[in-house]
Amino acid sequence: MIDWEKHAAHRRQVIADHGRWIGLLDGNGIPICDLPSNPLELEAPQERMAIGSLRMKINVGSKWQTKHPALRALIDDTLGVTDSGAIEPTRKTRFVLIDNGGPRRPTYRCAQRGTPRLANTLTIHALDVLSYLQQIPSVSQPAKWAKPEWFTADTDWVTVGDQEKKFTTPREIREIDFSTSVLADNVLDGPADLVIAQALRESLAAVFAGIEKREVIQVAAVKPTPGVPNLSIKPSDGWLWSELAPRATAAGINITASMWLPTDPQPAGLTLDKPTIVLTVAAGKEH
Repeated sequence: MIDWEKHAAHRRQVIADHGRWIGLLDGNGIPICDLPSNPLELEAPQERMAIGSLRMKINVGSKWQTKHPALRALIDDTLGVTDSGAIEPTRKTRFVLIDNGGPRRPTYRCAQRGTPRLANTLTIHALDVLSYLQQIPSVSQPAKWAKPEWFTADTDWVTVGDQEKKFTTPREIREIDFSTSVLADNVLDGPADLVIAQALRESLAAVFAGIEKREVIQVAAVKPTPGVPNLSIKPSDGWLWSELAPRATAAGINITASMWLPTDPQPAGLTLDKPTIVLTVAAGKEH
């Protein structure tokens, strides 16, 4: 069990000494280890309403030195070695968090591709956690997702041929109505910042309810900005980022993401107690 107060104090001290703290987190947002505050190489460009990327090169020690703990956390040599001699990356989710002491911490999910077995360095490739919005649908009927009714299917009804084909492992499946349904009349209308936040909030809540998981991505309450243009959105089950990003950009709205950690101030409108990716929607300049 991590002592979040002590960890927050540690981060503050590292920021005071080196200007920033960079850490590696597991899939639940729990810190695994510190990463060098001044790595060998660091590229993490930030651009308004764009899903940024990170490329970071660190020294992990030679074969005569103790290896950096990030090596084991990111590269799992029990998975085997590729033909190129590279050790495969772990399949577990890992995050890189950069804390400069400001209100927003750029947070990235790792997508590294391995490293030579005898290398002294490790290059980490990662994408901004906003990239999750490229994999979550803009749910057209969120209420239909809220109370999932599952049933077990053991037959593959799509099999071509006259004979039924049984699944080797039965599937747990459920019905979901899409935007083509005659019941799909969910239209969001109002100031652009409020509408975009509502679209994100409803879709995320629906998806996490649908898979019966904790909402690890949440949306902070929006502080209304006078003069924001109105916007109408009819969710159509496309990816959230594809549906919302162009509209947000046109309306002058920014969507950013950061990892909230215990001991941080509570985000507007939320009460959190576990590490959570928090989306912020606001008009104007980057926030």
